[in-house]
Amino acid sequence: MYNCTDFLFKRYHFSHEQAGFLLGISLLIPIILTPILGILADKKGGRSYMVAGGFVVTLITHILFMVLPSGSKGNPVSWAIVGMLGQGLFLSTSPLTISCIEMVVDNRMAGFGFGLVVSV
Repeated sequence: MYNCTDFLFKRYHFSHEQAGFLLGISLLIPIILTPILGILADKKGGRSYMVAGGFVVTLITHILFMVLPSGSKGNPVSWAIVGMLGQGLFLSTSPLTISCIEMVVDNRMAGFGFGLVVSV
């Protein structure tokens, strides 16, 4: 079983430093983008579209990782960078998904709804 940096190192031949940097960037994106998306969702609406867009982005990035050829030593696959950035965009929409639970689930079942989303 791979963790992300091992996956980038073994499959796409990024150095450990490059893989760690790329993982850091993909985790920095939601730190910056999530509050902005939250403010937009609260002020302008469209939360469900943002959530759906996040799922489409992650679907595309997973397909991209599945079909990308493996890199060769000294020649990492640049498209893996796009995939990692897409993962960062998806992570930015995850809190919006959790906030939608209260809109869909009855208050008496809110704990179950949150537990179900977190466990999946």
